[in-house]
Amino acid sequence: MNYKEKFKSIGKEIALISLIVAIVAFVFQMVTRAGDLNPSTAPASTMQSVEDIYNSLAGTTFSATTTANISGSALQITRCMITRIEGGNCSL
Repeated sequence: MNYKEKFKSIGKEIALISLIVAIVAFVFQMVTRAGDLNPSTAPASTMQSVEDIYNSLAGTTFSATTTANISGSALQITRCMITRIEGGNCSL
């Protein structure tokens, strides 16, 4: 292999490696791209105190949204499990 062929071969390898690096960088940038960091509205409150959770499970407060439902939220699923343990039935 003479000098010109070797130089062309190395040039092709460098071009291929550069292309691969560019594609990987582009894909990485697209995958890790963040959304808008300044939302148009404030986030809604999702926190509940331990007392709120206990009262909902124990049934000491009236909550129309917390019913025993096996396909609902974690609180509804827990209430459904307690209802079933006590021999009752809850909606599926």
